Amino acid sequence: MIFNLLLFSKNVFSSGSSGPDNCCFKFFPGTLSASRVRSFILTDDRCPKPGVVFVTRRNLNICVEKNATWVDVGINKHN
Repeated sequence: MIFNLLLFSKNVFSSGSSGPDNCCFKFFPGTLSASRVRSFILTDDRCPKPGVVFVTRRNLNICVEKNATWVDVGINKHN
């Protein structure tokens, strides 16, 4: 599981001069325990696919699809 988290933590952000920032291009296919999440960042509205970046307690940035059923639980816990 750690290998998968590292794989998805490296594909989180893109910075373009005129395009959106903070886009996810690959999404973690599993779920994350809310106890492992320290905070979250919503991706830019101009991104091709909406996403949420969960920042883990180990400072890994994990992209997940915003419409995944379990994501709202993680967001609500950290609001």
